[in-house]
Amino acid sequence: MEAGCGTGLLTLPAARLVKSVLGVDPSPGMLDILNKKAAAEKFQNITTRVSDLLSISKNHCPEAPFDCLFSSMTLHHIKDAAAAVRIMASLLAPGGFLAIADLDEEDGFFHDNEEEEVHHGFSRTAVEEMLIAAGCSNIRFDTATAVTKTNRAGKEKTYTIFLAVAEAPNC
Repeated sequence: MEAGCGTGLLTLPAARLVKSVLGVDPSPGMLDILNKKAAAEKFQNITTRVSDLLSISKNHCPEAPFDCLFSSMTLHHIKDAAAAVRIMASLLAPGGFLAIADLDEEDGFFHDNEEEEVHHGFSRTAVEEMLIAAGCSNIRFDTATAVTKTNRAGKEKTYTIFLAVAEAPNC
């Protein structure tokens, strides 16, 4: 499952490597674009669902549990990030993996719209604490990439994106 799949930037490549992918996003418009891309490339193993991450549970997601759940640049858009991590971990099969890529703590200028309600990235310690609280283990971090852009303050700045990978709770 990809949480916050948007238009499928990661969903489509992942679908080439796995039996099936469920893409979940709160935006019907984004999922329409993903579905059109999937149809154009003749993918038969991608399904989509309109939902925000905080509304998903095992009881309402018949595809759960998942062997892998991944999310890229989504967590900082969710008000209660700790709850989102707990929900993602709860949807995993024992021995499954959770992979989260998101912004390292930043100066608050990454997003162009200063009124957009987002977290200004996360410290890796805070994300590790969320994963531990969700029951995950064997947590590891890498720097996935760096994005250099002219931010809304007009300054060129490099922002790093972490990749946290953790194993599912064994329950």
